[in-house]
Amino acid sequence: MLNIFKKHYKLEDISFIGNSVQINRSSIKIAVIEDNIFENLEQLRTHNFNITIFSDIENLNTLLDFEVIISDIRGVGKHFGSKLEGAHLIQEIHNKYPNKYLIAYSASTFNPTYNQYFKLCDETKRKSGDVNDWVKSLDSAIKNIKDPLYQWEKTRQILIKNRVAIDVISNLERAYIKSFLKKKSKYLIKEAEESKSISDSPVVKIAIESITSFSASLISNLIK
Repeated sequence: MLNIFKKHYKLEDISFIGNSVQINRSSIKIAVIEDNIFENLEQLRTHNFNITIFSDIENLNTLLDFEVIISDIRGVGKHFGSKLEGAHLIQEIHNKYPNKYLIAYSASTFNPTYNQYFKLCDETKRKSGDVNDWVKSLDSAIKNIKDPLYQWEKTRQILIKNRVAIDVISNLERAYIKSFLKKKSKYLIKEAEESKSISDSPVVKIAIESITSFSASLISNLIK
């Protein structure tokens, strides 16, 4: 039975947090998966972006410490044995690290089969983008990965896509907001623990663990 005496928390209540978090470009590790030349690399490093280049990825654990991941589509993901190459790699990254900011980019045109993989990304780009375009994209990525509203929306979409009950999502959202407002991560941690059995989907479990870890880390920084 719904408790009508519960305080109503709204996402708007924590909208100020994203604007208050101080971020510098060099503090955010960016991985670029590209088998050829990543144009504008040196110019972007001159802009103080912290970029590491990988010609391909054999083990997803390699990406653990990177918060922004940029992947080509052609010529990468070969170790995973899929004809979809980078599109398959993006799916694997998304499933293992749902809170990471994903950017797909390519010079090629793809058939509609690839759309479902591009939808897993936060942004898609053409290889022809100049340095100004990339600076805007990376600044936006850095802002969004520390924005609790953006991160919750990503998590919510994963839960909806995997058919998690609306009341479970609502309870998690309420605990998420309350944790930030009270500056105590225990509220979301408790709700996440109670929600562990809601789905057999590994993606759902990882998404809940990721958003819980994200909120705990950000709250810890807020109370310093």
